[in-house]
Amino acid sequence: MSRSEAIEKLREILLDKRVELQRSLLQGEEELSGKPSAPLVADAALDSANTDIAGQLVDSQSRALRRIDAALARMRHGTYGSCELCDCEIPTVRLEALPFAIYCRACQAEHERQESPSHRKPSWNIPVLELNADLVQ
Repeated sequence: MSRSEAIEKLREILLDKRVELQRSLLQGEEELSGKPSAPLVADAALDSANTDIAGQLVDSQSRALRRIDAALARMRHGTYGSCELCDCEIPTVRLEALPFAIYCRACQAEHERQESPSHRKPSWNIPVLELNADLVQ
């Protein structure tokens, strides 16, 4: 299969996933907005936990939908499959595994390394609290 055929197949997969996510998001948003309040405290706590989980799911699905839309836009502009950092061709195998990939494997690793908490420099501009001598006694 040629690269252009593989990209066309990926486009179809992304479009199908996009429709699936849109349906799921609509259903999730309806569930979040249409829940009546629970009369019992235990039920209210459970409803609150379920609402939090549903909200996190909607956020995750929204991010995935934005990534898919961005990938489809790159396909329309002819830039799909090119790394956004080094402009090299992202291997088809990587695109098949992660159709909305924007970096080649090497640039992705570097991006993750730079984003990791252990790589960030500590901020020494931490405000120092002044203690009131009257409160310390």
